[in-house]
Amino acid sequence: MFFRKWSSKKDLREAYRAAELIQTAETVREADMLTGYAIGIIDEKQRRGRMTRQTAEAIAEMVDALGEEIRRDLIEERRAAEAEREEREQEKIAQFPAAVIVE
Repeated sequence: MFFRKWSSKKDLREAYRAAELIQTAETVREADMLTGYAIGIIDEKQRRGRMTRQTAEAIAEMVDALGEEIRRDLIEERRAAEAEREEREQEKIAQFPAAVIVE
């Protein structure tokens, strides 16, 4: 008899669901935690023989790339919001009458 490792559809679905959770992250820290969670699930499946090593590596690579993309997007959004807030503050200062500043 030949013993063959294979990846069941149920295990693959579970790994992909964990990967989909990354897209719901609202903060950079949450994106990192969800990425680690998904990779942990994939690693556990592979260690228990429920997923082939090649499949696990491929999905983990995809999860890592997705996590990094979400992380970058969240950082860009935060920087854009900070720049917009600073721009509004500069406009308020510019609109402040000079007469009020004079003693």
